[in-house]
Amino acid sequence: MNNIANSNVIESFHGTSVSDPYRWLEDRQSIRTAEWIADQRRRFGAYFERFDFIPQLKSYVAEHLVQNTYARPVRVASHYFCLHRDSREEQSSIWAVSSLGQLEQRLVNPAAKGRFFSVDIYSLSADGSLLAYTERVGGTANRGVRIVETHSGAEWWKGLSPGKPMGMLFLPNKRGVLYCHELVGTKAPHCVHIHLFGQGTREDSVVFQVPRTPRSSIVLFGDGERCACNVTYEVRGQLVTSCYVSTFRNLTQWVRVVAERPSPFSPFLWKERLFAFTTADAPSGRIVELDSNGAVARVIVPEAANLIRQFVIAGDILCVSYRSAREPGIWLWTSTGERVGRIDVPLHCSVRMITSVCGNTESMFYSRESFTEVPQLFEFSSDSRRSAEWPSLSDIHPKLPFSTDTLLYTSNDGTEVPMYFVTSSAHSFSVGNPVLMTSYGGFGVSVTPQYSVLLTVLLKLGVSVALPCIRGGADLGRGWYDAGRRTNRQVAIADFIAAAESLSVGTPFGVRPIAVLGGSNSGLLVAAAMTQRPDLFRVVLCIAPLLDMVRYETFDNATNWREEYGTVSEPDEFQALYAYSPYHHVDERVDYPGMMFVTGDKDDRCNPAHVRKMVARLQGRFAQIHPVIVDYSEERGHAPVMPLSTRIDALTHRIAFLCNELGVDVRGDLVCQY
Repeated sequence: MNNIANSNVIESFHGTSVSDPYRWLEDRQSIRTAEWIADQRRRFGAYFERFDFIPQLKSYVAEHLVQNTYARPVRVASHYFCLHRDSREEQSSIWAVSSLGQLEQRLVNPAAKGRFFSVDIYSLSADGSLLAYTERVGGTANRGVRIVETHSGAEWWKGLSPGKPMGMLFLPNKRGVLYCHELVGTKAPHCVHIHLFGQGTREDSVVFQVPRTPRSSIVLFGDGERCACNVTYEVRGQLVTSCYVSTFRNLTQWVRVVAERPSPFSPFLWKERLFAFTTADAPSGRIVELDSNGAVARVIVPEAANLIRQFVIAGDILCVSYRSAREPGIWLWTSTGERVGRIDVPLHCSVRMITSVCGNTESMFYSRESFTEVPQLFEFSSDSRRSAEWPSLSDIHPKLPFSTDTLLYTSNDGTEVPMYFVTSSAHSFSVGNPVLMTSYGGFGVSVTPQYSVLLTVLLKLGVSVALPCIRGGADLGRGWYDAGRRTNRQVAIADFIAAAESLSVGTPFGVRPIAVLGGSNSGLLVAAAMTQRPDLFRVVLCIAPLLDMVRYETFDNATNWREEYGTVSEPDEFQALYAYSPYHHVDERVDYPGMMFVTGDKDDRCNPAHVRKMVARLQGRFAQIHPVIVDYSEERGHAPVMPLSTRIDALTHRIAFLCNELGVDVRGDLVCQY
């Protein structure tokens, strides 16, 4: 049935005819699509049923994942909360914990609602007595909201049905909440509602609203005394942001203090003053204080060579990190623009701050990890300006025996590109040793060292890992990002291909079989590289990708990515999109490398139709000899919230596929070293 291209659609874009033979697979509700997915499941099962090492590999993977975990800690006043999953549980629960991370009381347990049900901390009252949390089924971005008392765990408010949570603030006296919550498919204006506890079935009142337009969005935030909304929308083809501010004492009056500043422009409240992150006159970003008219009053954090990645408030300290792996760390600033210190992070480590859900916390939590170290949690106190380690997997998993080097290679235009190269100390370099390569190359995301069970297992099996810091990321500043954005996207792909070439021929590493791995934007990257240079790669693992770049804007909310990818409505941007769109460059004559795609029905960010159409086009050719399979799930989405047992199964299949196609022996004695 995969050879049947039913109702081939041909469209013209700016004089170019574009064929779409599998448009029918965009319809998830059709019987034919359901039959196609069922057929893919049979193919997937048939591929793996011949391997007798799967149970052994699964046990080995489980040893890495079946551990107690802590995540998303938050402090409000003297109260601490976090997500915790016991090693025997499928999903994390929300717990009240002590200042040392000791578990005290489970507040929300998702287990009763099924293993695909997950929860997360959303907002807290100023005294920590009420906690709002989100709940979702599967990997969808849509979440419901409920509120519980933290001293008893009793439900306080049944909350909001699944939608897009865009902010929730507790009223100062805890008599209710302000919230912005957008239901799926709504065409109503963007609204801020007020809910008063104990009002029964009375409808929540609207206290603020602005029109909805095709690319508009809204975010609600506050600082305990005031509340505000950032509204982003399109004006003459450009995204702009306006900011409206009100007080809890008079929620009927909202003043627009910032009017139509070119995005990105992100105002925020701190210490009863208004600040903003902006790239105006500062391409790498800076943080400024605004006056009552929205004009820049002073610079708080000046522009640096690297792009600002995150900023988080802890008491009277503004914590700032940058998108650079070469100089990891967190810089500390006061509200008057004085730099007062830095949290140091070892070289070849990544640091990620955990955004607070309450405006009055004196702490900032952050995680630190590397290729050889699992994530470690730390609490930074703005009072003492010191960090203390929290419970993590670090006590179970010691530093692993891998070595990390930073190399330089030359891209096709002569640009030198840095690349991480990681290998196991137990395996020597040789010509035949395979390499797994991945990168990102988009949205200004830098490639930084991060722990991965998949990479850890492959390294122990003798597979080296390469991570080129290609353009489109921000590893070397704003110019590095812009060099791979919009009509320059092919530059990022060319950098990735050049990295593979440097690893395969004419280098000290010798000739090696190469596997590539990518997800989301990185999935687009590896698929584009594969269609352009299939001779370079032995196997491709492509997870939740974009693949049809001619129609990417038609799915879900993907029009929001025009600033990154461009739009087919502009002739030059269409030509760039069409030139690298993987779906449109499948050659009927080529036997592409072994490919495994991963997607699911709950993915409302990178629509699963991308994978369905690409797989159908690849499989429907006589030239394709290497396997093309897809791991398809109704519950999988873009959010990484699948239950533990599903994660173990999925990771086992991914490692088995990579190893089989690379020729790596998995039948040896896989014994966990921990």
